[in-house]
Amino acid sequence: MKREPKMSRSRSQRQGSGHPDAEDMVQRNGRTIRYHASYRFTEYQLRQMTDAQRDRLRSERDAYRASRGSRRQNDQGSQRVQIAEMRAERAEMRAELESLRAERSKATPPTEVVPDAAATAISQISTGTAGGSIMGGRNQRRDQRQSADTTGRG
Repeated sequence: MKREPKMSRSRSQRQGSGHPDAEDMVQRNGRTIRYHASYRFTEYQLRQMTDAQRDRLRSERDAYRASRGSRRQNDQGSQRVQIAEMRAERAEMRAELESLRAERSKATPPTEVVPDAAATAISQISTGTAGGSIMGGRNQRRDQRQSADTTGRG
Protein backbone atom coordinates (compact mmCIF):
# COMPACT_ATOMS: atom_id res chain seq x y z
CA MET A 1 0.00 0.00 0.00
CA LYS A 2 1.31 3.43 -0.99
CA ARG A 3 1.85 5.89 1.86
CA GLU A 4 0.35 9.32 1.48
CA PRO A 5 2.61 12.25 2.23
CA LYS A 6 2.02 13.97 5.51
CA MET A 7 -0.42 16.78 4.85
CA SER A 8 0.14 20.14 6.42
CA ARG A 9 -2.94 22.13 7.11
CA SER A 10 -3.37 25.83 7.31
CA ARG A 11 -3.67 27.32 10.77
CA SER A 12 -7.39 27.89 10.32
CA GLN A 13 -7.84 24.27 9.27
CA ARG A 14 -5.82 22.98 12.26
CA GLN A 15 -7.67 25.11 14.76
CA GLY A 16 -11.01 23.86 13.59
CA SER A 17 -12.64 27.28 13.64
CA GLY A 18 -11.64 28.20 10.08
CA HIS A 19 -13.69 30.40 7.83
CA PRO A 20 -17.40 30.67 8.62
CA ASP A 21 -18.23 29.80 5.00
CA ALA A 22 -15.93 26.76 4.89
CA GLU A 23 -17.43 23.47 3.87
CA ASP A 24 -16.37 19.85 3.69
CA MET A 25 -14.99 18.58 0.38
CA VAL A 26 -14.51 14.92 -0.48
CA GLN A 27 -11.37 14.31 -2.53
CA ARG A 28 -10.48 11.58 -5.02
CA ASN A 29 -8.77 9.53 -2.34
CA GLY A 30 -11.96 9.54 -0.25
CA ARG A 31 -10.64 11.92 2.38
CA THR A 32 -12.71 14.86 3.51
CA ILE A 33 -11.06 18.24 3.93
CA ARG A 34 -12.37 21.66 4.92
CA TYR A 35 -12.61 23.87 1.84
CA HIS A 36 -12.71 27.60 1.32
CA ALA A 37 -11.13 29.61 -1.48
CA SER A 38 -9.00 31.54 1.02
CA TYR A 39 -7.39 28.36 2.37
CA ARG A 40 -3.96 27.28 1.21
CA PHE A 41 -3.82 23.68 0.12
CA THR A 42 -0.77 21.48 -0.18
CA GLU A 43 0.32 20.24 -3.58
CA TYR A 44 -0.93 16.77 -2.64
CA GLN A 45 -4.34 18.12 -1.65
CA LEU A 46 -4.60 20.00 -4.95
CA ARG A 47 -3.74 16.84 -6.91
CA GLN A 48 -6.43 14.92 -5.03
CA MET A 49 -9.12 17.44 -5.97
CA THR A 50 -11.28 16.64 -8.97
CA ASP A 51 -11.04 18.90 -12.02
CA ALA A 52 -14.38 20.46 -11.12
CA GLN A 53 -13.17 21.20 -7.58
CA ARG A 54 -9.95 22.81 -8.86
CA ASP A 55 -11.92 24.86 -11.41
CA ARG A 56 -14.23 26.04 -8.64
CA LEU A 57 -11.23 27.03 -6.52
CA ARG A 58 -9.69 28.98 -9.42
CA SER A 59 -12.93 30.76 -10.31
CA GLU A 60 -13.63 31.76 -6.69
CA ARG A 61 -10.09 33.07 -6.25
CA ASP A 62 -10.27 34.93 -9.58
CA ALA A 63 -13.57 36.52 -8.57
CA TYR A 64 -12.04 37.63 -5.27
CA ARG A 65 -9.00 39.11 -7.02
CA ALA A 66 -11.25 40.91 -9.51
CA SER A 67 -13.24 42.48 -6.69
CA ARG A 68 -9.99 43.52 -4.98
CA GLY A 69 -8.62 44.79 -8.28
CA SER A 70 -11.36 47.40 -8.66
CA ARG A 71 -10.58 48.63 -5.15
CA ARG A 72 -6.88 48.73 -5.98
CA GLN A 73 -7.58 50.80 -9.06
CA ASN A 74 -9.54 53.27 -6.94
CA ASP A 75 -6.67 53.35 -4.44
CA GLN A 76 -4.20 53.92 -7.26
CA GLY A 77 -6.36 56.73 -8.61
CA SER A 78 -6.37 58.50 -5.26
CA GLN A 79 -2.63 57.92 -4.98
CA ARG A 80 -2.14 59.52 -8.38
CA VAL A 81 -4.11 62.56 -7.22
CA GLN A 82 -2.00 62.79 -4.06
CA ILE A 83 1.21 62.50 -6.09
CA ALA A 84 0.04 65.25 -8.45
CA GLU A 85 -0.78 67.51 -5.49
CA MET A 86 2.62 66.86 -3.93
CA ARG A 87 4.37 67.64 -7.22
CA ALA A 88 2.46 70.92 -7.50
CA GLU A 89 3.43 71.85 -3.93
CA ARG A 90 7.04 70.98 -4.66
CA ALA A 91 7.00 73.18 -7.78
CA GLU A 92 5.58 76.07 -5.74
CA MET A 93 8.26 75.65 -3.08
CA ARG A 94 10.98 75.56 -5.72
CA ALA A 95 9.69 78.78 -7.26
CA GLU A 96 9.60 80.44 -3.83
CA LEU A 97 13.13 79.22 -3.10
CA GLU A 98 14.40 80.62 -6.40
CA SER A 99 12.82 84.01 -5.69
CA LEU A 100 14.42 84.08 -2.23
CA ARG A 101 17.79 83.21 -3.75
CA ALA A 102 17.39 85.99 -6.31
CA GLU A 103 16.57 88.52 -3.56
CA ARG A 104 19.56 87.41 -1.53
CA SER A 105 21.93 87.69 -4.48
CA LYS A 106 20.77 91.30 -5.09
CA ALA A 107 21.52 92.37 -1.52
CA THR A 108 24.98 93.88 -1.05
CA PRO A 109 27.02 93.47 2.12
CA PRO A 110 27.94 96.65 4.04
CA THR A 111 31.09 98.36 2.76
CA GLU A 112 32.22 99.73 6.13
CA VAL A 113 32.05 98.13 9.51
CA VAL A 114 32.01 100.58 12.39
CA PRO A 115 33.92 99.11 15.33
CA ASP A 116 32.11 99.01 18.62
CA ALA A 117 33.63 101.32 21.20
CA ALA A 118 32.82 98.87 23.97
CA ALA A 119 34.87 96.07 22.44
CA THR A 120 36.55 93.89 25.02
CA ALA A 121 40.15 92.75 25.08
CA ILE A 122 39.02 89.26 24.28
CA SER A 123 37.26 90.32 21.13
CA GLN A 124 40.33 92.37 20.12
CA ILE A 125 42.57 89.37 20.69
CA SER A 126 40.25 87.09 18.74
CA THR A 127 40.20 89.50 15.81
CA GLY A 128 43.96 90.03 15.98
CA THR A 129 43.86 93.79 16.58
CA ALA A 130 45.65 93.69 19.94
CA GLY A 131 48.70 91.81 18.68
CA GLY A 132 48.15 88.66 20.75
CA SER A 133 46.60 85.36 19.96
CA ILE A 134 43.40 83.83 21.17
CA MET A 135 45.46 81.09 22.76
CA GLY A 136 47.27 83.58 25.00
CA GLY A 137 47.40 82.64 28.65
CA ARG A 138 46.31 84.46 31.76
CA ASN A 139 49.68 86.12 32.29
CA GLN A 140 49.81 87.48 28.75
CA ARG A 141 46.38 89.09 29.13
CA ARG A 142 47.41 90.57 32.52
CA ASP A 143 50.49 92.07 30.93
CA GLN A 144 48.40 93.54 28.11
CA ARG A 145 45.99 95.13 30.59
CA GLN A 146 48.83 96.59 32.62
CA SER A 147 50.54 98.01 29.56
CA ALA A 148 47.25 99.51 28.44
CA ASP A 149 46.75 101.06 31.90
CA THR A 150 50.25 102.56 32.02
CA THR A 151 50.08 104.00 28.52
CA GLY A 152 46.66 105.45 29.15
CA ARG A 153 47.75 107.24 32.37
CA GLY A 154 50.98 108.77 31.10
